[in-house]
Amino acid sequence: MNVSKILSFFVFPQSVVCEKNSLTDRYAKFYIGPFDKGVATTVGNSLRRFLLSSVPGYAISAVSIDGVLHEFSPINGAKEDFTDFILNLKQVRLKLLSEADRKEVFIHLKGEQVFKAGDLNKFDSDIFVANPDLVLLNLNEDADLRIKIVI
Repeated sequence: MNVSKILSFFVFPQSVVCEKNSLTDRYAKFYIGPFDKGVATTVGNSLRRFLLSSVPGYAISAVSIDGVLHEFSPINGAKEDFTDFILNLKQVRLKLLSEADRKEVFIHLKGEQVFKAGDLNKFDSDIFVANPDLVLLNLNEDADLRIKIVI
């Protein structure tokens, strides 16, 4: 079948307009259209996902603990299991103070303590944690953990 014949049924948007009075350094409102029925939602969701994935920032992308084989394993000396620890790490809001694209942080925890997000700064001063009071692990006196976190 001819491609031009297929595309003849599709209504292409005629304009893209940026609303000037809403424009700031962090916000802009665009009008794109007209679209066929149901197409606007698809295009809007794709555009939103693309823009959100393009926002620069830092997050914890990997974690490993010596002696923990998989995500469903218990952590010796900790109240939380590895899955709970991962879920807690996903809540950490941080940024790197240097221009590095990637950072590996090596952590050694021993004895009874509460390991909080703000404690990451003790192991690498290049990290700024926006929510330092977030509890990551509750450790008992048997704890002796070596953790590697990739940001």
